[in-house]
Amino acid sequence: MMAAMARRVREAPADPDLIDLGRNQFELSWRDFAIVDINHKLMRLAGEIAEAFALSAYDSVQLATAKTPHDGSGLEILFACLDKRLQKASAVMGMQTVNPD
Repeated sequence: MMAAMARRVREAPADPDLIDLGRNQFELSWRDFAIVDINHKLMRLAGEIAEAFALSAYDSVQLATAKTPHDGSGLEILFACLDKRLQKASAVMGMQTVNPD
């Protein structure tokens, strides 16, 4: 998320104060995030996702990590990203997608 906000400042620097506010809010939200350990099962899923959706390794790990607690946990997972292909893949996988734009 921090990388996405840094990218936004580089590509559309019209509102850096708003981006700083977003960064601060993100930092305060850490306590509400689910922590998922990376293991062999997760990495296999990431590989399958990368192949199915033509995603980069990093994006596929991000999506696999978001999908893992979503399966059977009862947790509501909101998947936030700026990448349109990643948004589409998460929606196809049944996750609620949030576009921070």
